[in-house]
Amino acid sequence: MWDVRRVIQFCIDHPSDFALHFVYVKKDEVCTRVVSPYQFQAPNRFIGFCLSAEDMRSFKIDRITKAHVVSVNDLEVPFVSTVVNLPVGS
Repeated sequence: MWDVRRVIQFCIDHPSDFALHFVYVKKDEVCTRVVSPYQFQAPNRFIGFCLSAEDMRSFKIDRITKAHVVSVNDLEVPFVSTVVNLPVGS
């Protein structure tokens, strides 16, 4: 099993070169995000610059799936995220 904290730390250590692309699952939606992680806030949280929102955001690590590192040179700005709203109660 991969350790998402290590992947996040790698991006924190190389902010000019890499960002984190992931699927983020909340109670009522699933969305993709591209984030430049800044720092850990708690054992299960980090703060980073969300490229789609163009703002600093906080993320819970246990809501991240299918994460991978992307080169910032390969990103198109502004980045458009995909959001899928789930039916209530699913």
